[in-house]
Amino acid sequence: GLQQLPEHPELRQIVVYCLLTTGKIDEALEECPTLESHAADATTLAYRGAAQAKLGRPALALKSFERAVRLAPEDARLRQDLATALFEAGENDRALAAFEELEQMGAADARTRFLHGCALEKAGRLEEAEVQFELCRTQEADESTWLELADHRAGKDVELGLELALEGAGHHPKSAGLWLHAAYLQLASGETQGA
Repeated sequence: GLQQLPEHPELRQIVVYCLLTTGKIDEALEECPTLESHAADATTLAYRGAAQAKLGRPALALKSFERAVRLAPEDARLRQDLATALFEAGENDRALAAFEELEQMGAADARTRFLHGCALEKAGRLEEAEVQFELCRTQEADESTWLELADHRAGKDVELGLELALEGAGHHPKSAGLWLHAAYLQLASGETQGA
C-alpha cells in the first residue's frame, strides 16, 4: 500500500479510482479506509462499495454505500449507487424506495430508470415498470445500459429487444456489442417467426 495516502484523501481517491477502472479490484479495496476509519470520506466509501460489489460481496457493498450516503446525503451519484446496491442485494422494497427518492430529486439517469423498471417488475407493478423502461429510452444511455435494456426486454418480446438493440446501436454506432446483439436478436426473431 501507499503509506503516505492517509494524509492526502484526494490522492487516495484518485489512486483508488485508477485501480478500480484498471480492474485491480483487490488492490483498490486495500487502499480504501475501512468503514470504521475516521479517514473514510463519502467518495472513498463509494469506491469501497464499488470494489466490494465487483468482488461479489453485495452485503458489504451495501454497508459502504449506506455510510457514504449518510456522509453526503445530497450527492445524487451516491444515492444512485445505493439504490443499485439495494437492488443487487435483493432488497427490492428498499431499492424501490431509494429509486423513488431519486425520482423526487430529479436525479434518475438512464441506468437508474432501467433498474427501477426491473425492481417494479419484480414487485408486480408492470405498468409503472413500462413507464420507467420508456423513460430509460428517452435519456442519454451508455452502451451497457442499452445492452441490458435490449436483453431484458428481449426476454419477453424478441422484436422489442431487437428494436432496442438497433436504437442503442444508432446512439453508439461504434459499439460492436450492440450490433452483435442486434444480429443475434434478428436471428432469434427469424426463428420465432418460423416456428
